Amino acid sequence: MRVLVGIALAVFVIFEGAMVVVFHSDGEIQWQRELTDIDAVFRSGKATEARDQLLAFGERWPKAKPTRGWNEKMGLYSGRAGDWQGAAKYYVTAVNADSRKPKLHALAGEALYKAGDKKGAEAMLAYEVREFDPGTGDLDRANFYLGVMLFEEKKLVPAFLHFQAIANREEWAAQLKPYYDEVNKTYLQPARKQAEVTS
Repeated sequence: MRVLVGIALAVFVIFEGAMVVVFHSDGEIQWQRELTDIDAVFRSGKATEARDQLLAFGERWPKAKPTRGWNEKMGLYSGRAGDWQGAAKYYVTAVNADSRKPKLHALAGEALYKAGDKKGAEAMLAYEVREFDPGTGDLDRANFYLGVMLFEEKKLVPAFLHFQAIANREEWAAQLKPYYDEVNKTYLQPARKQAEVTS
């Protein structure tokens, strides 16, 4: 009789364990399906809708909310939706969840800058430049925004040192042009005119 009870108990434990695995797997499949659908909404150009769906996903699956991945996606979607305060908050949370992940500091720095927190932005961007190499980190983004902040403070030489680090990158040419044009208009053209007058 004890043997039969033992066998029944073993079968029950195995069955329960299998159910947990199946339930867990079904949960993971559901997560993946939902995230794939949300990514498709984002790729279709509906960043605000994707952000709202991902936020609702986080409410349904609260274990996702403290993770780097969820916060990084929320930062991306919020930024594309024009919500830089939200993007900054989520990117900073992602950095705090995994500070060794390349590119996160640059993304957080850009969002903080656009949200108006220049001190926080500078710390994040400088960390990206200092701690990651060009092969893994987003040093282009970090150099651009560090240059912009220095330019706004009229510290032109250090600003252009950062700009020169990305001057040969085609994808940054349009963003750099207004700064080069401003220096030409404000400093170089008047200096040339002054030189012509005095010669």
